[in-house]
Amino acid sequence: MSRVLWKKVLVGVVLSGAAVLLLLLVLFLDPHPVGFEPTDLTEMVLIEGGVFPIGDRQQKVEIPAFYMDRFEVTVADWRRYAWGTSQPFPDVPADEPLGGDYPVRYVDRESAAKYASWYFKRLPDNREWDRASRGRGGFALPWGDAFIHDAANTLETWTTGGGSHRVTRVGTFEIGKTEAGVYDMIGNVWEWTSSDWGDHLSPLDDADFEFGVRLGENQAILRGGSFRSRGFGRERKTESTEPPRTSSWDIGFRCVISRQEVELQQRLIPWIAALGYRDTVRVIFLAWPAERHLVAEGRAALPYLRRARKICGSSSACDRIDRVIHTIESETEELES
Repeated sequence: MSRVLWKKVLVGVVLSGAAVLLLLLVLFLDPHPVGFEPTDLTEMVLIEGGVFPIGDRQQKVEIPAFYMDRFEVTVADWRRYAWGTSQPFPDVPADEPLGGDYPVRYVDRESAAKYASWYFKRLPDNREWDRASRGRGGFALPWGDAFIHDAANTLETWTTGGGSHRVTRVGTFEIGKTEAGVYDMIGNVWEWTSSDWGDHLSPLDDADFEFGVRLGENQAILRGGSFRSRGFGRERKTESTEPPRTSSWDIGFRCVISRQEVELQQRLIPWIAALGYRDTVRVIFLAWPAERHLVAEGRAALPYLRRARKICGSSSACDRIDRVIHTIESETEELES
């Protein structure tokens, strides 16, 4: 082979290598203009699904797997949320403890649900809460069937000198956690659920029944009791109701997310990120296929797409997101009509 031909071959190889390297840089090193983090599961506990006895009647119910917050939502958690969303901080009296690791309180159910939604979580329903608090064995209490003093911040704790008749820091009672590792499911603060009065699991006395019938769905279910509640005995009560707009010094909340939703996030978030590509190669091979995948997911993708719409980094990305949202909404309307 002549020297000239060798030079042409060498130049061709170099140029081809440079082109491949440039393509790799474009495909893998350029940051995504659209994207956000999936739900952080670091401080959440997996509650396995299956058929479990729930409620005082120990009715067996099938409950899908879900993740639950290990601790009640704290003041520090709410502050981070408030800074990121411009939501107001709860109206807390001046003499109330405001330490970052105390449970946030004075939050009504709607505000609690908004907090959960911001992190793509939700409030647990009554059955999920009951399942998480009883463990696989359907125990009467998070740690078993026998009450243990100093296992929870309940009325017994402060009357025996071990407590302060006030809310305590989350996770204070190590021996009172569930077998899965969820803390403060009994005592400390009542916790909002997404369920209304008609989904109660405990037998109601005459007064509660009459009250519930009169107010009906205007009553939301709270679980767990608080530092003012008894942990055992005839007066023990771990299920109650309040109007959803109630905000009180002994009401807080924690969040859940289904395992199915976590798996959905793992599919959606890379596709949504791909909608932000602007170079021709990745638009053809990544962005356009991502649109098709997202449309196929249907309504489940809409909350994530709407969040992405608020942070899209370019007009082309915003246009693609709008197009996917419009397609899903149109197809949904056709199916429902």
